[in-house]
Amino acid sequence: MTADDLLRTALTTDDELDDIRRAQTWARIETRLAGQGRERARSRWPLALAIGIGAVAVAAVIAVLPGQTPTSFIAPADTRLSLHLDGATRAVLVGPAELEPVAHSATTTVVRIRRGTLLGEFEGGHGRMLQILAPGATIEIVGTLFAVEARADATCVSVSHGTVKLTTAARVQLVTTGQRACSDQIGRSPIAPAMRDELAHHESAAIATAAPATPPAMPRPIITPIVIPPAPVVAPSPPAKPLDAGGLYAEAERALAARDPAAADRALAKLVVEFPATKLLDQAYYDRARIAFDRGVWAEARGDLDQLARLADSPLVEPGAYLRCRVAVAAADGSAAECFAGYRARFPRSPHDRDALAAIVELAFSAGGCAAAKPHIDELAARYPTSAASWSATCR
Repeated sequence: MTADDLLRTALTTDDELDDIRRAQTWARIETRLAGQGRERARSRWPLALAIGIGAVAVAAVIAVLPGQTPTSFIAPADTRLSLHLDGATRAVLVGPAELEPVAHSATTTVVRIRRGTLLGEFEGGHGRMLQILAPGATIEIVGTLFAVEARADATCVSVSHGTVKLTTAARVQLVTTGQRACSDQIGRSPIAPAMRDELAHHESAAIATAAPATPPAMPRPIITPIVIPPAPVVAPSPPAKPLDAGGLYAEAERALAARDPAAADRALAKLVVEFPATKLLDQAYYDRARIAFDRGVWAEARGDLDQLARLADSPLVEPGAYLRCRVAVAAADGSAAECFAGYRARFPRSPHDRDALAAIVELAFSAGGCAAAKPHIDELAARYPTSAASWSATCR
């Protein structure tokens, strides 16, 4: 394995861009399908991570210690598990429910809820974020009182106070104080009274159980004579060594972790210009496209994705094509449905196939109602029955 290969592995082990991890997994699955038939890909919790998650039910305590590899927390029906996620989130998992840790870094904690309800209050802090992966949606939280309700085919999020970012295959929307939004519905609605009461109870219970801070004891003053040493002789610093491709990518990663996408983009732009032969080139183009997408600069995002598409052997070509369709949706340029259809034809075994087909259904419904969406709903029902349930009920 070359130095670039080692660096690439190290930089993506704790990568916050979920699409990149899924692309690498998808590439491995493609190889297995071609040579050995279908084989189930397994993910594992990185042993180097030390996420502190505790679960309490009745008098029992479950603690996850550094070096262990937790799989999931399961709350049976009529059961509530009290969770503490990374020290910044007080949460309750309402059964029947299942939640599993995915990743943890200095800036981001990622968990996946497969079913059930999660009530939480994320205190956050400068540069901290909680990301929840759920059926049909990704939820990003930087500080709020919230609830996530996960079903097999869709997810709803309710916000008591604060703001939550809800991302689905077809759109990105902000859910703010007093609002509720679902991955399989268009628009937002007022939070349900029963859920508002649940969150208020959760907040008051968290306050009641929080340990009061103990002020530190004031030390007795000690008076000592001041001795001024002679000024040290400082040798001149050697000139800084120019960064190579790996150093520039690491600099971009640090900037992203510090929530400075502009600095990250500058480092990545320098990388693609000065090191066009590096093995990190495809990842740099993809990251620049993601940064431009988040800023709403559609032309720049498309330009970087065009460059990525030319690297045909890269595992990021597939998520890059999917991101291009998301750009078309966000830019409302009228080509999104055609983009998703072409994407599905080109990558028939993509991990994004269900999301792409669901986006086609929603776009067709927005353009022409049930008559236009019905053929796509039928295909969704044939391929992914649980995801089509709500659409089938809407367009009988």
